Amino acid sequence: MTDSKLLTRAEIFTDRNLKVIFAVTLAGTMGVSLITPVLPNIVEAFGITKSQVSWVIIAYTMPGLLVSPFHGVLSDKFGRKAILVPLFFLFGCCGFASGFAVHYWQLLLLRFLQGLGGSGIFT
Repeated sequence: MTDSKLLTRAEIFTDRNLKVIFAVTLAGTMGVSLITPVLPNIVEAFGITKSQVSWVIIAYTMPGLLVSPFHGVLSDKFGRKAILVPLFFLFGCCGFASGFAVHYWQLLLLRFLQGLGGSGIFT
């Protein structure tokens, strides 16, 4: 697609770049907002305190704050898709695996790795 070419209505729904943009935008909201309603269940399942459960959110958001500038540099050097797609895959795999965490530390580790994958969204 060139900048001078306008897409027709049918082409918009088949454009792969647009699908990637939609998926990335959706994933950006999923990282925190989808897990918030189940935080009380996490407290009960792992036998942790309410203050400890906040680390589930922190473990996800902290990597984004720390490494997103490096993802930006890598994206400029290698291309945005070359960086975004593997990070998006990491995001999905770790998010899926988080549902099977047996120990609290496993959940935190998986959320941290999911945050690394999600940090590509910021760039």
